[in-house]
Amino acid sequence: MKRIIPFSKYFLPAAVFSSALIAAGIAGYAIHGGFNLGIDFQAGLIQEIRLASDSGGTEDIRATLSSLGTVSVQNIGDPEERRFMIRVSEAESDGRSEEVLGSGIQEALQARFGADNVTVTQSDYVGSRFSKQLTDQAGILMGLTVLLILTYASIRFRPRFAVGAVLAIAHDALIIVGFVAWSRMEFNTTTIAAILTILGYSINDTIVVFDRIRETRRLAPEEPLVYILDRSVSETLGRTIITTATTMAAVLSLFIFTTGSMRDFALALLVGMISGVYSTIFVAVGFVNFWDTLKAKKAVKPARPALQTK
Repeated sequence: MKRIIPFSKYFLPAAVFSSALIAAGIAGYAIHGGFNLGIDFQAGLIQEIRLASDSGGTEDIRATLSSLGTVSVQNIGDPEERRFMIRVSEAESDGRSEEVLGSGIQEALQARFGADNVTVTQSDYVGSRFSKQLTDQAGILMGLTVLLILTYASIRFRPRFAVGAVLAIAHDALIIVGFVAWSRMEFNTTTIAAILTILGYSINDTIVVFDRIRETRRLAPEEPLVYILDRSVSETLGRTIITTATTMAAVLSLFIFTTGSMRDFALALLVGMISGVYSTIFVAVGFVNFWDTLKAKKAVKPARPALQTK
C-alpha cells in the first residue's frame, strides 16, 4: 500500500489560506477599480496597425495618441512583424463616430511616423448594446456551467460531494479572477474561455478523487471517513501530478512562444491548473470532511439530566 499522506491535518489552514487569497483578489478588484476590460466587454473602437521596421514601439504609439485620452496599445503576433492593437473605449471617444475616431488615430500616427510607415490592417467598433449583451451572455454561461456541474455531481454522488465540487470550481474561478484583477491582464472573451477551461479541468480532477473515495468506502466501510479521504487522495496523487505536469508543459510552451491574448490565455491556464489541483484536495475533499464532522457533532446530543424527585 502506498504511503498515506495526512492531508486532513491541513484542511483548516488551507481554508484560511484560500479565504486570504480570495480576499486579496477582491481587494485588487476594488483598488484597481474593476477589471481591465477588453473591447469585447467595453464599447469602443479597436484598430490593428502595422508599423515599418524603423518606426517606434508601444510607448511611442501611446504617447502619440495621448490627446485621445486613455488609449490601450498592445503588441500582438511576432514582435518582428511590428503589429499593434489600439483600443479606445466609448467613454474616451467624446461622442465621435467610428469614422472620425479611426481617421484621427490614423492621421496622428502618420504625422508621427510617416504616412508610408503606418498601415491599418483592421478596424472594428463594438457598440454599447452588443457589449452589454456579451457581458450578460458570459454571466449566464458561467451560471449554467455551475448548475450543470452541481446537477451531475448530485446524481453521481451524494449532495455533500456535489456542494464540495461546486465550491472547488467557484474557488478556482475566484482565484483566476483575482489574478486577472491584480495583473491587469485584459479581461475579454479569451479570459472567459480560460476560466471555463479551468473549471472543466478542475471538475475532472475532482470527480477522479471522488470516485476513489467512493470505491475505498466500499472496500473499507469500517474505517473512519478521515482515513478514507487521506488514503484516496494519496492513491490518486501520482496520477494528478503526472497529468498536471504534462498539461502544464504544453501550456508553458504556449506562454513562452506566443504573444498577445494567447499568452494571457496560457498564463491564466497555468495559474488555474495549480489552483485546480489545490482546490480538489483542500476545498472539495475538505468540505466533505467538514460536512461529515458537522453531521457527527449534531448527531451526538447531550443527554437530559434526570429529574430529581423528593
